[in-house]
Amino acid sequence: MNYLRTSTTRTQVWMYGNPSPSSQMLTKAVASFVVVLFDNVKSAAKDLFDCSFRSMVCVTVAASLVLVAILYRLVRKLLKIPWISDIESRYILITGCDTGFGNAAAKKLDAMGCNVIAACLTESGETELKKSCSNKLKTVHLDVSKPESVRKAFNAVVGSVLPPGKG
Repeated sequence: MNYLRTSTTRTQVWMYGNPSPSSQMLTKAVASFVVVLFDNVKSAAKDLFDCSFRSMVCVTVAASLVLVAILYRLVRKLLKIPWISDIESRYILITGCDTGFGNAAAKKLDAMGCNVIAACLTESGETELKKSCSNKLKTVHLDVSKPESVRKAFNAVVGSVLPPGKG
């Protein structure tokens, strides 16, 4: 378990596993922002309202809850964004694209602009997928339980779908 401490002594952020440097920087920035904003809200409320400690606690808790809600939404939005660079030049082979998860993944990645190679078991699956996606999506017939079908699909992908120097 790794942990990070921000520049303020009161804030500790615990991270499990080996976080990437960009995750560490983002976590430090968010934690520092929260501490600074919390302190500013507290001091501004104290200056604005000459009130008791109990009132200050209520204002601080309310401001903190609003801030946490905003940061939660922001982090959720950031986590939905793919962090793959140069996505338009990537080629992705997905098996099981007739239905289910493979089909949904192929459609989503195609909509994001990836070059998708969708491996389907049936001709009808290939046809339906081609109808609902862009021209960048290529389909190939593949039965993963048969070695000959895997070899045939491999040769089809390397021979006609992938540009020279890729894959």
